[in-house]
Amino acid sequence: MTAYPPPPGVSDRVRPAAHTAGLAVGVVLVAVAATVAAVTFGLVAFGFVVWWKLGPDIGDAAAAAGRYLDRVEAGDDAGAYRLLCDTARGQVTPQAFTSMVGEAGRPAAYVLGNRFFADEAGHYARVDAELTDRSGVTRTLELTVVLSDEWRVCGDTLI
Repeated sequence: MTAYPPPPGVSDRVRPAAHTAGLAVGVVLVAVAATVAAVTFGLVAFGFVVWWKLGPDIGDAAAAAGRYLDRVEAGDDAGAYRLLCDTARGQVTPQAFTSMVGEAGRPAAYVLGNRFFADEAGHYARVDAELTDRSGVTRTLELTVVLSDEWRVCGDTLI
């Protein structure tokens, strides 16, 4: 087979134009994908920071549990009853609540322990409390605290 020389004015070297164009497209696609990933990650991180800083605070839920237990401890059953959520108040009358607190034994002191959100949105929390009665006997109470118009105690309300 005979090799023919290239026509006049045409180099016998292969031009890399097609290869270079394909490489440029690949670089652009990688750059676009990296930019999209960075923007997506940035938005997720920004949203988390906003939720973390401006969202519900577990300290507020614990403070509500503390106010509730302060009232129970002080014998202010009407005040403690007002701190119950609507569901809990619908299940027990103020008189029945006072009776239940009396039967369970009014705490003389308490210490708040673990506290955490029970849902992703931060509207339900659990606050653990160690109650000590007048004779020195302790028991653990797991209070559910719900955010409605304000943090309110719901679920097992002491008894």
